[in-house]
Amino acid sequence: RRALKELEKERRRLQDVEAEADDFPSMEDTERTITEAQKELRQLRSALDSSKRSSQDLNKQIESAAENSRRASERLGKMKDEKQHRLQRLFAKNESVKTAYMFIHENRKEFRKPVHG
Repeated sequence: RRALKELEKERRRLQDVEAEADDFPSMEDTERTITEAQKELRQLRSALDSSKRSSQDLNKQIESAAENSRRASERLGKMKDEKQHRLQRLFAKNESVKTAYMFIHENRKEFRKPVHG
C-alpha cells in the first residue's frame, strides 16, 4: 500500500515535470534561435573589427597631423629666431639703423598708413 502511494506521488511529479516541459520551446526552435544569434554575432564582430580598423586609421592620421603641426611650429620658431639674428647683425653694423627701426616700431600707430619693417 505504501508503495502504491509512492508510485502515485511519483506519477504526479512526472506529470508536473512534463507539463513544465511543454512550456519550453522545442529543441528545433531553440537550435534555430541559437543559429540566428550566432550569425548575428558574427556580423556584429565583423562590423566591430571594421570600426576598430577605421578608428586606428583615424588615430594614425591624427598622430601624423600632430607631428606635422609640431614640425611646422619648430620651423616657424626657427624662422622667427633667424629674423631676430638678422636684425641683430644689421644693428651691430649700423647703430642708426637700430635707432630708426626702434623709432618706427614704437611709433607705428602714429603713422597714417601701415609701416612695414
